[in-house]
This record gives sequence, structure tokens and C-alpha cells, in this order.
Amino acid sequence: MPDLVKFDGSGDLKTHLYGYHAAMKLLKVESEAMSQLFPQTLSGPAFHWFLSLDIAKRGTWEDIGAAFIA
Repeated sequence: MPDLVKFDGSGDLKTHLYGYHAAMKLLKVESEAMSQLFPQTLSGPAFHWFLSLDIAKRGTWEDIGAAFIA
């Protein structure tokens, strides 16, 4: 796992999402692992948001990204 700044909900969520995605792609991390590792980059309210996210919206990396932006 690369050392990424944790997102607490107070910054630019698109910047965090893009940075995470770019770092994972450079490391050739598969989409399934990206979705499982993403919560480790969140803290505070953003982490609580993820925990409250419907399990159906956590199925794929694309699902998580879409829910995060929404």
C-alpha cells in the first residue's frame, strides 16, 4: 500500500480519488484489490461514510468511485 494522505472529507474528493487510482494503477493493482484497499485511505467522516455505504455499492471499484463522487 503506498503512503497516501488520508481523506477525511474536508478536501477535494476528486483529487483524492484520482491520486489513489493513479497510485494503484502504477503499482498494477487489480480493480478488486483497489476496492478492498480504498477504505484504508479514509479517516474521520469519510471513513464513516464508507462504513455506512450500502454493501451493493461496494461491489466493484467503479461502484465505489461512483458512490464516492456522488
